[in-house]
Amino acid sequence: MTKHNKYKPSRQSLLLTILFTILSCLFWGLIIALLLQKPFTSWWDARLQKDDLYIIPSTPLEFGEGTAFPLPTNEASSELKAVVTRTVELYDYDLFFYPVSVDTRLPMGFPRTDAEVPLVSIGEISVAAMIEEPLNNLIADAKEAGFSPYLRSGFRSIDDQYTAFSRYVTEATTSGMNLKEAQAYARRFSAEPGYSEHHLGLAVDLLDYFYPDWIVARNNYDKGLYLWLRQHAHEYGFVISYPAGPDSTYSKPGSGYALSEPWHLRFVGKDLAVWFFEAGYLDPHTVVNVNDILRKAYNLSGK
Repeated sequence: MTKHNKYKPSRQSLLLTILFTILSCLFWGLIIALLLQKPFTSWWDARLQKDDLYIIPSTPLEFGEGTAFPLPTNEASSELKAVVTRTVELYDYDLFFYPVSVDTRLPMGFPRTDAEVPLVSIGEISVAAMIEEPLNNLIADAKEAGFSPYLRSGFRSIDDQYTAFSRYVTEATTSGMNLKEAQAYARRFSAEPGYSEHHLGLAVDLLDYFYPDWIVARNNYDKGLYLWLRQHAHEYGFVISYPAGPDSTYSKPGSGYALSEPWHLRFVGKDLAVWFFEAGYLDPHTVVNVNDILRKAYNLSGK
């Protein structure tokens, strides 16, 4: 009787099959990306041409525009004006107080690939030279206090932000969303190009090695390094732009972006940072928030 041996693929044929599968995935992934590139690029180019999406520096910004928050009292305005005046004398940067946010784009002439101020490197991260010393002091003191901070992000150009935002849009469209849905999805996790504080060189993402994941960090906004930042960041001239609201997953109402970011710090100078802290901007139940006060400060600065 003749025995019929079952066919057993050789090691070489298995490797060829795996290689073919990988190449096929790469090929079709490239085809999908090319198909999606044109509609996304067309959408972005059209968005850049809409003048009503831009706030030009010479156009006064109304404090509280688009929000239900009241104007500060005359006394508070007088104190804030004094703080702004002192800060302007210290930092020669026209956009120092610029309230770039989800509904306020940087000026039309802002460079797409560079910063408007000199940059320095802290490790692999670039930041505005004017914040190097206070940022290094903050990090050193946080380590001295027993934490493990590390810089995740600093200056990011408009073109770099375009790449990051496009990645989220592509991810969403690949999963079946249409372009409009994908853009809305992307905005939950990433600022659109031209709408990020990172473009200014004044903002950093400072995370803790023990809480490096975004979701875990949000859930621990009042613990470890993030609690320390809430208590001490103002002493170095920094504020938390998107502090936790009543639900810690989401930022305080009026902050500009929906999700809270206990790791995101913006340098505003020590005087104004202390003003923010004493005004209770971290309290989710007060009307003081970074976005609105920066709008006021920018107007007061006369830039």
